[in-house]
Amino acid sequence: MSRNSIRKILINIILLILAFTIQICVFPQIGFLSAAPNLLLILVFTNGFIDGKGAGICYGLVAGLFMDLFYSGPFGFYTLFFINVGYINGVFTKYYYEDYITLPLILSITNDLAYNMYIYVFRFLIRARLDFLYYFKEIMIPEIIFTTVTTLLVYRFRDFYFEILGQFEELAYMEEYLRQLLSVIEAEPIRLIVVGVLVAVQFGCVIWFLVSKRKLAFYILTVAAVLLSVLQLILGGGLTALIYLLGPFTAWLLLCSSWKLLR
Repeated sequence: MSRNSIRKILINIILLILAFTIQICVFPQIGFLSAAPNLLLILVFTNGFIDGKGAGICYGLVAGLFMDLFYSGPFGFYTLFFINVGYINGVFTKYYYEDYITLPLILSITNDLAYNMYIYVFRFLIRARLDFLYYFKEIMIPEIIFTTVTTLLVYRFRDFYFEILGQFEELAYMEEYLRQLLSVIEAEPIRLIVVGVLVAVQFGCVIWFLVSKRKLAFYILTVAAVLLSVLQLILGGGLTALIYLLGPFTAWLLLCSSWKLLR
C-alpha cells in the first residue's frame, strides 16, 4: 500500500474521531441548536461515495462502534446501520466527479432521512410513541437541513482539510505504526477480524451490563471470552487464553453474592 493511501486512511480516522467528539461533546452544549448535523454520517457516506464500498464499510464499522460504545442499548444497533450506509453509498462511486455536487446532496438528504427513520422505528415506534409529525417537524427536518449544508462544506473543502492535516509532522510516526498494523492484517486477516469482533462484543457487553445489570450481557461476555480462549489455544497462545478467561471468572466471583438481584 502506498504512502499516500496510508496517510489518507490515517487522516480519515482522525476526522472520524474529531467528528464523534464534536457531535457528542460540543453540539449538545450549544443551547440554541434545536438540531445538529450528523458529522459521522457525513464522513461515512462521503468516504463510501468517493472511495468505494470497501472503504465505506470500514469507516462505517469504525463510526458505528464509536456510537455503540457510547450509547446504551443493543450492541451493534448503530454499527449495523453505518456499515450499510457505507456500502450502499459505495455503489454510487462510479458516478463520482469532483465538481458534481448534486448527487452527494441527494445522498445526504436520503441518508439522514433513513437514519432518523431507523431511530424513530426502533427507539420510539416500538415503544408506542406514535407522534411522528412532531418528530418529523422538530427533529428530522432541522437535522436534515443542517446535515445537508454541512455536507456541502465537507465535500467542497475535503482536499483542503486533507492538506492542512497532512502538514503535521506527527503523522509520519503514526503512518509507520499504521503501515505495520496493515501489514499484520494482510498477513492474518481472518484471525484479526474474528478477534476484533469478539473484543468489541466484550466491550459492548461490559457497557451494557453496567447500564442495565442484565445477566444476558454477562452470559454473552463469557461466551466471547471462551471463544477467544479457544482461538488462542488453537494458535498456541496458552497464557493469552488464560488471561481471556480470567476477566469473566473474576467478575463471577465478585457478582456471585448478588447474582439473584440481577435481571
